[in-house]
Amino acid sequence: LELCRRYKIDDATALLLEEKGDAPGALDLILRGLGKRFEVLRDAVRSKLAVDEAENDLRASVSAATRLCSRRSEDHESRRAWFSTLDALLEAQRSLK
Repeated sequence: LELCRRYKIDDATALLLEEKGDAPGALDLILRGLGKRFEVLRDAVRSKLAVDEAENDLRASVSAATRLCSRRSEDHESRRAWFSTLDALLEAQRSLK
Protein backbone atom coordinates (compact mmCIF):
# COMPACT_ATOMS: atom_id res chain seq x y z
CA LEU A 1 0.00 0.00 0.00
CA GLU A 2 2.75 2.44 0.90
CA LEU A 3 4.58 1.79 -2.37
CA CYS A 4 1.41 2.45 -4.34
CA ARG A 5 0.91 5.69 -2.44
CA ARG A 6 4.53 6.74 -2.85
CA TYR A 7 4.46 6.21 -6.62
CA LYS A 8 0.90 7.62 -6.92
CA ILE A 9 -0.66 4.48 -8.40
CA ASP A 10 -4.16 5.49 -7.38
CA ASP A 11 -6.07 2.54 -8.85
CA ALA A 12 -3.94 0.03 -6.97
CA THR A 13 -4.03 2.16 -3.82
CA ALA A 14 -7.84 2.27 -3.95
CA LEU A 15 -8.04 -1.50 -4.41
CA LEU A 16 -5.71 -2.13 -1.46
CA LEU A 17 -7.59 0.35 0.73
CA GLU A 18 -10.84 -1.43 -0.07
CA GLU A 19 -9.31 -4.82 0.73
CA LYS A 20 -8.12 -3.45 4.08
CA GLY A 21 -11.69 -2.42 4.86
CA ASP A 22 -11.34 1.28 4.07
CA ALA A 23 -13.89 1.45 1.27
CA PRO A 24 -14.76 5.10 2.03
CA GLY A 25 -11.07 6.03 1.69
CA ALA A 26 -10.84 4.07 -1.56
CA LEU A 27 -13.90 5.81 -2.97
CA ASP A 28 -12.59 9.22 -1.90
CA LEU A 29 -9.34 8.54 -3.74
CA ILE A 30 -11.20 7.42 -6.88
CA LEU A 31 -13.51 10.45 -6.81
CA ARG A 32 -10.59 12.88 -6.43
CA GLY A 33 -9.05 11.25 -9.49
CA LEU A 34 -12.37 11.55 -11.29
CA GLY A 35 -12.37 15.31 -10.85
CA LYS A 36 -8.83 15.55 -12.18
CA ARG A 37 -9.73 13.42 -15.19
CA PHE A 38 -12.70 15.65 -16.00
CA GLU A 39 -10.30 18.62 -16.02
CA VAL A 40 -7.90 16.78 -18.32
CA LEU A 41 -10.77 15.92 -20.67
CA ARG A 42 -12.00 19.53 -20.68
CA ASP A 43 -8.51 20.79 -21.49
CA ALA A 44 -8.06 18.13 -24.18
CA VAL A 45 -11.35 19.09 -25.83
CA ARG A 46 -10.40 22.76 -25.79
CA SER A 47 -6.98 22.11 -27.30
CA LYS A 48 -8.24 19.24 -29.50
CA LEU A 49 -5.38 17.03 -28.30
CA ALA A 50 -5.51 13.53 -26.77
CA VAL A 51 -9.28 13.57 -26.35
CA ASP A 52 -9.63 9.79 -26.79
CA GLU A 53 -7.06 9.04 -24.09
CA ALA A 54 -8.62 11.55 -21.68
CA GLU A 55 -12.08 10.12 -22.35
CA ASN A 56 -10.86 6.55 -21.74
CA ASP A 57 -9.21 7.58 -18.46
CA LEU A 58 -12.41 9.28 -17.35
CA ARG A 59 -14.52 6.24 -18.26
CA ALA A 60 -12.13 4.04 -16.25
CA SER A 61 -12.53 6.26 -13.18
CA VAL A 62 -16.31 6.30 -13.43
CA SER A 63 -16.29 2.53 -13.84
CA ALA A 64 -14.00 2.06 -10.83
CA ALA A 65 -16.25 4.23 -8.66
CA THR A 66 -19.44 2.46 -9.69
CA ARG A 67 -17.88 -1.00 -9.28
CA LEU A 68 -16.73 -0.10 -5.77
CA CYS A 69 -20.21 1.18 -4.89
CA SER A 70 -21.78 -1.98 -6.33
CA ARG A 71 -19.58 -4.22 -4.19
CA ARG A 72 -20.72 -2.49 -1.00
CA SER A 73 -23.60 -4.05 0.90
CA GLU A 74 -27.02 -2.43 0.98
CA ASP A 75 -26.66 -0.26 4.05
CA HIS A 76 -26.44 3.41 4.94
CA GLU A 77 -22.78 3.56 3.92
CA SER A 78 -23.60 2.07 0.53
CA ARG A 79 -26.16 4.78 -0.16
CA ARG A 80 -23.70 7.43 1.00
CA ALA A 81 -21.09 6.04 -1.42
CA TRP A 82 -23.56 6.16 -4.33
CA PHE A 83 -24.59 9.73 -3.51
CA SER A 84 -20.95 10.82 -3.14
CA THR A 85 -20.24 9.36 -6.56
CA LEU A 86 -23.27 11.07 -8.07
CA ASP A 87 -22.30 14.39 -6.47
CA ALA A 88 -18.77 14.12 -7.85
CA LEU A 89 -20.07 13.39 -11.34
CA LEU A 90 -22.53 16.27 -11.28
CA GLU A 91 -19.93 18.69 -9.94
CA ALA A 92 -17.48 17.63 -12.62
CA GLN A 93 -20.16 17.97 -15.29
CA ARG A 94 -20.89 21.53 -14.17
CA SER A 95 -17.20 22.36 -14.44
CA LEU A 96 -17.27 21.40 -18.12
CA LYS A 97 -19.67 24.21 -18.97
